This record gives sequence, structure tokens and C-alpha cells, in this order.
Amino acid sequence: MAMALLGPCTITPPFNANWDLSGDGYCINSLLVVNRLNTGFDKIQYGMVNMFHPRLTL
Repeated sequence: MAMALLGPCTITPPFNANWDLSGDGYCINSLLVVNRLNTGFDKIQYGMVNMFHPRLTL
């Protein structure tokens, strides 16, 4: 995970997948501020949803 953050943050996606994350942002207490985000998964399996190799860029 290569995200520049100020302060301690824990990011745990709620689904069963291997993932990568890059971007920049910062933490203020429990608030995570994301200025730029690029993330991808090998798969997403959540409930009845099954997706393979999705990507998200914000």
C-alpha cells in the first residue's frame, strides 16, 4: 500500500479480495481525507456480488 498519510489510519475493505491502493491524503483523528485515489482488486466477493479485476480511480 503506497498512500501518503499523516497520522495512524487503518483501511480494511469489507470483502474477500487481494487489492492495491495508491494516492495521497491525510488523517485527522478518525477522519480519512483522500485527495487522489487509485485502487484495484483481483476480485470482489461480497454477498451475491462477484466481480473480477475491477479498478476505481478518484
